[in-house]
Amino acid sequence: MKFSTEAIGKERFISIDKVENSSMDIYGKFHSDTWGDFKTYFKFRIGQDGKFDELMIGQADY
Repeated sequence: MKFSTEAIGKERFISIDKVENSSMDIYGKFHSDTWGDFKTYFKFRIGQDGKFDELMIGQADY
């Protein structure tokens, strides 16, 4: 909950550079009011029930 409260509205993609894996993996330049601008990835995963059950976020190197 704390992460959501602190991050929402203050962190965002400023460009989408690459989309892969049926649009489940998104790479781009990301902005954080706390950390500045950097390349990152969001990787969404779907569970057996067909719903999103995992989101991996990290710094990208491309």
